[in-house]
Amino acid sequence: MIEVVNRTVGGEYCNSYIVGNEGEDCFLVDFGYDKNGFITSYALAHHPKILGVLLTHGHYDHIYGFKEGLPSYPVFLSEEDHIFLTDPHYNGSIELFDAPLTIDGLLPYPVEDEDEIKLGNFFVKVIATPFHTGGSVCFYLEKEGILFSGDTLFSHGIGRYDLKGACPRFLESSLRKLMKLPEETVVYPGHGRKTTIGEEKRFLFQ
Repeated sequence: MIEVVNRTVGGEYCNSYIVGNEGEDCFLVDFGYDKNGFITSYALAHHPKILGVLLTHGHYDHIYGFKEGLPSYPVFLSEEDHIFLTDPHYNGSIELFDAPLTIDGLLPYPVEDEDEIKLGNFFVKVIATPFHTGGSVCFYLEKEGILFSGDTLFSHGIGRYDLKGACPRFLESSLRKLMKLPEETVVYPGHGRKTTIGEEKRFLFQ
């Protein structure tokens, strides 16, 4: 089992995860707040190297950390959500926070459904779950039994689907795709506490 550390600031930003055992290389999932190196300094104090950043989608609170500077390591984001980096109407920074945010110069590697990303010794499967945004994805570590669900799935809840770029018609199919995972899969959401697929299956469909 690998260690997952959540570095979060208040309720304005997402859960930002550092994934990897102490003393070994790690990767990040979502990048909500990195002022004064809040996330990266912690990661590099406990791990030799950051292998990359996986973004579940492109909303403001999941990309704000890049405001502090562009990383030297690779970033992965669905192609449908690349527009969120440079358009504050898509990323919600105007509508939700009245603080336009653009991340210029960041060129993420595009990911698609069922892609497998290799980061060092980690193998991460991409599961496309559009509805919160058109390019929302989850990241699944099958061997470790871990899912990073972004704002697709929370503990006893789901992400909203009324913002620009949302695709509500895919809501049920996206959730049912996740419910096919083993019930013991530990879910680390974009906001709130961790849960399991089994617990959310009972909450959502029973």
